[in-house]
Amino acid sequence: MSSLDDIDDSRLRFVFEYLRAMSDMKIEKLLKLREDQVSMDKIMEFFESSDLSLLVIIFGFGGGLEVFFEYPPAMKNKALYFVKKEKNSYEKGVDINLLKANVIYGDMHKSPLHHFIAFVNTVLSPIILNERNREGWPETLNEYIKRDLFNLQKKSDFVLARAEGRTYLAHPIGLEKIDSQDPISCHKVNLLWLVNGGLRDL
Repeated sequence: MSSLDDIDDSRLRFVFEYLRAMSDMKIEKLLKLREDQVSMDKIMEFFESSDLSLLVIIFGFGGGLEVFFEYPPAMKNKALYFVKKEKNSYEKGVDINLLKANVIYGDMHKSPLHHFIAFVNTVLSPIILNERNREGWPETLNEYIKRDLFNLQKKSDFVLARAEGRTYLAHPIGLEKIDSQDPISCHKVNLLWLVNGGLRDL
């Protein structure tokens, strides 16, 4: 049975392992992509040239690969990217663990709106909500900044929902404060049931 171990070049195997993880493509079909010599040559050029630091791979609608050395202006499918931490070259036979340590890789949605929301939630929000980054700020400014962040997240989710034709359900105001509240014991709560139009304590 075929496997990615059949790829003798560790650089190509490194790329294909990630392609495999990010797609539902069967091994046999994935390995068949190696027949696209133009794409394979560009992947090899990325590793062999110290002048190149970015590799972008997009699955085409026909099942092939589209390979770029810069982000394309528009994408019809999700893109996978590989970025060298330093502009080095990597020859055939390089340890695959060395590649994993020195090449950053991930995926990008085809929609710029998704990119923006991901930036807000994974980069901007943690920076703003980290109290150490706001040491010495007036309390009013703290609350103003956090409120604007919360509003930005709500508006972004609303626009995305509308763009995708989904119903938008807003988060309740003050939801971010739940973690700071003491838990309520179930023994202190009276359960109320609606019975024949009236309320009864259990």
